[in-house]
Amino acid sequence: MSIVPAGDLQPALASRRFGKKGILAIVVVLLLIAISVPPLINVSRYRARLSDAISRELGRPVTLGGITLRLLPQPGFDLVNLVVGDDPDCSYEPILRADEVTAYLRLSSLWRGNLEIARLRLKYPSLNLVRSPDGKWNLESLLWRASRTETAPTMAGPQRRPR
Repeated sequence: MSIVPAGDLQPALASRRFGKKGILAIVVVLLLIAISVPPLINVSRYRARLSDAISRELGRPVTLGGITLRLLPQPGFDLVNLVVGDDPDCSYEPILRADEVTAYLRLSSLWRGNLEIARLRLKYPSLNLVRSPDGKWNLESLLWRASRTETAPTMAGPQRRPR
């Protein structure tokens, strides 16, 4: 059995305290980065590309007023003045308008290098439902497209499309 002088215990205790302080300092720095970096990143240059991608998926014209990045509380995008056009056979008015849309990203997809939407939150949405003279609703074609899209995370099979 060896006896350790009291002076030798001091560095071990100091390294434990530094470990807790160091971890706290790292967390604070990461929070500061998460708060200060998103306004500096210009994602507005992707606005046209994003509206084109949404248009292709919906089969309807889509316009966006603006786009910003968010990291907290969950990574995602804030879209301003989203307008989804209607089927010209039904109406010339937009089928959907929303002043603000928040698209929260699926965290597991970020680890795989993909961008997948986990949840959408619409603020002040306006949905315009119209029935054409032949009896079809303007929402039918959107629902039909959605039913044909293989997006469920639990789907079996080798083919997976982006969500």
